Amino acid sequence: MAVWSPLRAVKARVRNAYYRLKARNIVPAAHPGSGPPIVVGLLRTPIGMGEFARLNLAALRALGFPVGPFDVSHLFRRESVNVIKIDSEDSRAFEELGPLLLHVKPPEFDRTLSLLGRQKTAGRLLIGCWVWELERIPPSWRSALHQLHEVWAPSRFCAEAIRSETKKPVFVVPCPVRPYEGEAWDRRALKIPDETFVVLCTYDMRSSQARKNPIGAVRAFRRAFGDSPAAVLLVKVTDPEFRPDSFNELKSEIQTAANIRLLVERLSAEEMGALIAGVDAVLSLHRSEGIGLVPAQAMLAAKPVVATAWSGNMDFMDAESAALVPYELVPVRDPQGIYDGHDQVWAEPDLDAATDLLRRLGKDPTFRHQLGANALMKAQRSLSLDAFERGLSPTFLALARREGRNPAQDGVSKIPCPSADRES
Repeated sequence: MAVWSPLRAVKARVRNAYYRLKARNIVPAAHPGSGPPIVVGLLRTPIGMGEFARLNLAALRALGFPVGPFDVSHLFRRESVNVIKIDSEDSRAFEELGPLLLHVKPPEFDRTLSLLGRQKTAGRLLIGCWVWELERIPPSWRSALHQLHEVWAPSRFCAEAIRSETKKPVFVVPCPVRPYEGEAWDRRALKIPDETFVVLCTYDMRSSQARKNPIGAVRAFRRAFGDSPAAVLLVKVTDPEFRPDSFNELKSEIQTAANIRLLVERLSAEEMGALIAGVDAVLSLHRSEGIGLVPAQAMLAAKPVVATAWSGNMDFMDAESAALVPYELVPVRDPQGIYDGHDQVWAEPDLDAATDLLRRLGKDPTFRHQLGANALMKAQRSLSLDAFERGLSPTFLALARREGRNPAQDGVSKIPCPSADRES
């Protein structure tokens, strides 16, 4: 992990100040033009915001919008994977004045607008597509709000957080999560018998270990099953080298438990879909979620999900479709410093309740299968292409060119992504 030296910090402040000054000249047009929409984002980057952009891009294409993609992965020196066709489409997309959908969080906003410049932004409907995981967005996001006409949020939780800081229109546009349609993962690869009850917990170290709370998941699982070989917990961790101290804390919690397996290799979208399809349940004792992509994918695979009953995931979960864990709101404490509390709160899940739910799922196949069936129906209603379409703003619909819906793609994203094991 790179050391954040004082010199690097000064350079970063100077660079950001430069981008702020350069982006200041970009202001929302009073009367935006029309044309094909453009999705700007980390389209070639295997992180949650990249997947968010890819899902929205695919959904708009499925609805008949001739969307132009514009990738900015290189701008932030992010890992880039050639997973979608982006070549001459970039330049052609800007020939008309269609809406610009900016899938970058405000800390990256000025740099993105600086890259685009007035030539590519003037006269367009500017839409921020944002995800946030606390009840109020940071004050530093306010400047980005001034440069937009409206904001799209993937959940009501995110929308309310953004509305707390602006009077501009904020629309809830559900994330059109794609169902996995391939073969399930073969348990024999990890020498797990078919009759074993397998639970999956997954998170990205860059998303904050405190927020994702895998340690709570490990504790609840151990309380429920002890060292019994009849149950196995898979803990999928992405980028453990990003915070080795946090990863060591997790390993210390697991210790020598033979029925808890750490998976640290990066998985493709197909591999992650196969893994979810091959387990019996997914466990998310998060303290907060903006969306909750992995639980959503699990529900679309008819898998029961044990999840904290708070934040963005509650848009597609209820007591009939998920094993909801009660919680207590507590002050935000994040040792990684990704989330600065400042009187903010998030959920502390009840581990005793989570333990009971896990134990019941492990012992009662009928309950497990019924909950999975309910999960599928709920996710199909809440995360469908139709739900996404209903959330689109009237202004966007009035200005974005549309060529007719492609029914062959309804509800399914046809764009592959490099990794689905990272969440927003």
